[in-house]
Amino acid sequence: MGVTSAVCAVAVSAPAAFGVRGVLPVADDTVRTVILLVVGCGLLCGLLEASPLRRVGLVRDFDAAVPLKDPEGVLPADYSLGPLLFNWRFVPVMVVPALVVGLTVNPWLALAPLTMALDWLMRAAIAARWERKHAALLWREHIQSTPWELSYTPLGLPSARTTVGTAPE
Repeated sequence: MGVTSAVCAVAVSAPAAFGVRGVLPVADDTVRTVILLVVGCGLLCGLLEASPLRRVGLVRDFDAAVPLKDPEGVLPADYSLGPLLFNWRFVPVMVVPALVVGLTVNPWLALAPLTMALDWLMRAAIAARWERKHAALLWREHIQSTPWELSYTPLGLPSARTTVGTAPE
């Protein structure tokens, strides 16, 4: 949801900033340094989050997840990811600062929401790696008494499939 919101925020703020200020052929050294610093800090934070360090690592939180008691009751049968891909209330929170900075400082800074998308994508990759390694799906907010805690459901064993065109042995 955050990544699609960040991309939409950039799709709104960047054309406006570049339309008003004009497309600068190359970002100046200060803007380039700021962008590289933000991206570098984002990558460093992502590497720290992928570690099992106590206060910054996400892996410890994933390892502390409890098994979900009713895996069948997690998602309804007609569940769709469509409403989870975009949050209309979150886009203005990202558009306004990006647009203000893009219009006042430098139009290249209107692309700033993409750095947050980088962080969210790295967190998703860390979670996907943990899920694959542990053959489980992580869930949040499915325990009413403690909505901040993670829970997991183990993935079922793959069913035995027969290959088309081969005779059973």
